[in-house]
Amino acid sequence: MKMTRKMLAAEVKAGKPLAQALPELYNTLGPTKTARWFGVNGATIPYWMLKFQIPVRRVAVPPGYRLMLIPEDDLGVPQRVG
Repeated sequence: MKMTRKMLAAEVKAGKPLAQALPELYNTLGPTKTARWFGVNGATIPYWMLKFQIPVRRVAVPPGYRLMLIPEDDLGVPQRVG
């Protein structure tokens, strides 16, 4: 995928590939603050998520509960080979 100048600048600011930095920042800061941190328009973050095929899902968590994300390989799911 061809990256725009803003994408390249965001990657430099994050210090890692944008496809890796986007979900981390989106989950910790939220979309609005992530956009401010990168210095881009608020609509840019969802657009980048779409371009990098990063799914966004919402989960309602009741008070007193915590949501944890665990990679599939930590769930005992056999690794695909080939």
